[in-house]
Amino acid sequence: MATALIVYDSKYGNTKIVAEEIAEGVREGGEIQTTVSFVEDVDVGKIPEYDILVIGAPNYYSKPSEKVGRFIKELEGLDLEGKRVAAFDTCLRKQEGRAFGRIEKDIREMAPGAQLVTPGLSILVGGTKGPILDGELPKCEEFGKRIANSIM
Repeated sequence: MATALIVYDSKYGNTKIVAEEIAEGVREGGEIQTTVSFVEDVDVGKIPEYDILVIGAPNYYSKPSEKVGRFIKELEGLDLEGKRVAAFDTCLRKQEGRAFGRIEKDIREMAPGAQLVTPGLSILVGGTKGPILDGELPKCEEFGKRIANSIM
């Protein structure tokens, strides 16, 4: 059975909700054992055991949170050859793609053998503390299904 790890950082809970919704989409998209974990709880040394790695963060000043940035730097030197990866963020309107774009760029640098399997996902929030805007959560499930399809 394939495995997926969804790693997130979240200060107000919005990015955690998005991570959990993406996980549902991954599970529905195929028989994939999926784990959702707060970035500080991840044992980086175990990441090569997963087939899929999804990383998400809130957008802070057009980049991902510092915790996620540090986490991605820890990927350097791991054998992630052929591993499927994807990125997402939560952000205010007009900030779409900035944080997940940086995550994707950093992954390419730290884990050049990893394969980005789908364009990233931005989920809009109504303010710094949220909430997630109406109509945004269904995008998470579809994103998860696209990720699952990359391994089937």
